Amino acid sequence: MKTHELADFLDHLRIGLDAGMTSSAKNAFQEAAIAFREVPNQTLKALVQQIQEKPSTGGNSRTATVDTAQLINRIKSVREGTESADSVLPDINKLTGARIDEVLQAFSLPKSGTKPTKIGRIRTLLDTGTTSSNGHQHNSLSERESALVEQGLQIFRSLREGENVSIEEVRIVFSPIFHYPKSVIEEITRRLEFTPNGTAEEMAKRLLSILEGLKLSQAKGDWILSGR
Repeated sequence: MKTHELADFLDHLRIGLDAGMTSSAKNAFQEAAIAFREVPNQTLKALVQQIQEKPSTGGNSRTATVDTAQLINRIKSVREGTESADSVLPDINKLTGARIDEVLQAFSLPKSGTKPTKIGRIRTLLDTGTTSSNGHQHNSLSERESALVEQGLQIFRSLREGENVSIEEVRIVFSPIFHYPKSVIEEITRRLEFTPNGTAEEMAKRLLSILEGLKLSQAKGDWILSGR
């Protein structure tokens, strides 16, 4: 299993066990999934080896910190179109504690919520469009794009909640989403409380993978209950 596959698996569990999980458990699963998506997609064995082989810097080593004032200016540059979002995202992911709140305050965004929620709020600043004071992103979607968002959400939710739906049926019903514009798939991903990153195809594949994982889990549960 690779790191990004593990992140998808954690998302599968969070959705599948949603009714029986506490808010803190859901947040912990979400934070873990985000963390595994931030590292290069590699096997867990390779990741462990990489960590073990990393040279120690001694007892006085300190985790590199982010200059929040500089980061705020870089985020503004992304929103103005003079810097790429990909170059800024790694520093956003390194934010901790009070530095997260400093960035949120600079853009008049709420400072409430867990760390994954607040980091996600900052990430939305890298998207095109404007962000309101309540932290919700407005991507200036056209009427057609907004309709596609609602259609995509309906497809995902109907497949997620439907019973006796095969993997093949999931893939067929889900397939139109692969042809949606990237801005639409980003908004669908965000509305489903996942982190939108990667190409349109990568985000669509991730959503499909989550549905496939849920259906496999349901099928195994039915098989066990049937006593076969």
